[in-house]
Amino acid sequence: MPDTRTATAAPADSPPLRLAGAPCCQAHALATQDALLLAWLAVQGATPRERLAALLWPDSEPEAARNALRQRLFRLKKLVGRELVGGSVLLGLADDVRHDLADAPTLLGALHVQGYPELEAWLAAERQRRRTVQRSALEAQVAALEAQGDASAALPLALALRELEPLSEDAHRRVMRLHYLRGDRAGALLAFDACEALLKHEVGTTPGTETLALLRTIDEGTRAIDAHTSSVSDDPPHLPQAPPPRSHSLPVTLLRPPRLIGRETELALLRRGWHAGAVVLVQGEAGMGKSRLLQTLASLAPALVMAAGRPGDALVPYASMARLLHAVVARLPAPLPAALRRRLAPLLPTLLPTLDLDAGMRRTAHGTPMLGPVQELLARANEHVDGLVLDDVHFADGASVELLQALLTAPRQTHTFRWCLGLRPPEPLSRQHALQGALASAGPLTRVSLAALDVAQMAELIDSLHLHGVHGAALAPSLRQRSGGNPLFALETLNLKTAATRSRRAPQAG
Repeated sequence: MPDTRTATAAPADSPPLRLAGAPCCQAHALATQDALLLAWLAVQGATPRERLAALLWPDSEPEAARNALRQRLFRLKKLVGRELVGGSVLLGLADDVRHDLADAPTLLGALHVQGYPELEAWLAAERQRRRTVQRSALEAQVAALEAQGDASAALPLALALRELEPLSEDAHRRVMRLHYLRGDRAGALLAFDACEALLKHEVGTTPGTETLALLRTIDEGTRAIDAHTSSVSDDPPHLPQAPPPRSHSLPVTLLRPPRLIGRETELALLRRGWHAGAVVLVQGEAGMGKSRLLQTLASLAPALVMAAGRPGDALVPYASMARLLHAVVARLPAPLPAALRRRLAPLLPTLLPTLDLDAGMRRTAHGTPMLGPVQELLARANEHVDGLVLDDVHFADGASVELLQALLTAPRQTHTFRWCLGLRPPEPLSRQHALQGALASAGPLTRVSLAALDVAQMAELIDSLHLHGVHGAALAPSLRQRSGGNPLFALETLNLKTAATRSRRAPQAG
């Protein structure tokens, strides 16, 4: 069995062999034969001397090959100034030699070898094995992240998978799907265009039926947004909020319906409040579609910055607001002044990554609101950002809610941002409840409350999913009763129904 372990007890001044990329040792580039020898020993482990000689000098007589190997090892030791290979009958890497191949997805970089038939075949097979392991690991990570509802974290891994297999339609669909689940339809359409162009130029074919079906779902969602507004931006929306967790093997329409159903009135009210400059409060129970409504707004407003509270934020002061303000900083064309970075560092430590906060600064961070420096930051962002959305405020930590309340109830001469918040109905005496009361007293406030879907809207939602053998008119009354008209609960019920149907069909498919 191949041995990919690294040697132990290496001296501190002896850097490891670099065998994953361009082969080298202690800044010395390794010749092809040396690289092949060391890579073989690193992967395969100790090997008889005669076997190595035959691999490296396949056209030589055994005695000549053994002599050539002896001379090669001598030159290698002289080159790097130390013994890399030890042993007599069995040769292996010296005990103090480390290498970088244990979990590396590559082997000897782009090194191309000729004249070593068996080593050529071994190198190709080992490289393929490592690519397969890397691909399987990435696929597992993507599947886990998507199942957790974190499409934003899954997307970079999916892009890496596409780089590994550029001609795989499955890899391209995965990228399209994740863009779509993030609410970024423009990114999904661009991913399809890249797939179509690559297949046309590289293999002279067109995308298959599964890819085209996914495109139709994405395109339907795009047309639905066009129907809501005549001023849709051409810029990609900025939607980091991921959908709720569900199984990645289900139809994508069950994970994210292509159209926003039954929210025309709420969307119109949201847009009126937004354009009027009032603070907009979108409220509804879990699963009613607050995030989807806010994502639709974001797709219509390219200069909007959006972030969301997350479970666990309540344990970390300023976690929710820091997420929003990091997104604001990312929109600025130039770095912030050093003085402002230092004032913001208790809230945004990455602005000064080497900063060691002293006790006084920590008291400032957790004892006094960061209102002043945050207002200065927003004033600088005024020309580049025209609105701020913070979703899932019910998850936000107390310090973030306190700062948010101070920002939204303070005089607004310093900036002209429009604000929109999404949250569940707050508990009495909670900070979120106090925030809601303060906003109502501070100035113009638009409330958008999401109600349950009625039977007709539920039927429309079901039909928009295009599920085989499922008809909205027949299913809507019972689904409305079971879900209480909650869109997420309805989708979860259909999710379970679809999964059960697939499970029953699985033995027959096998």
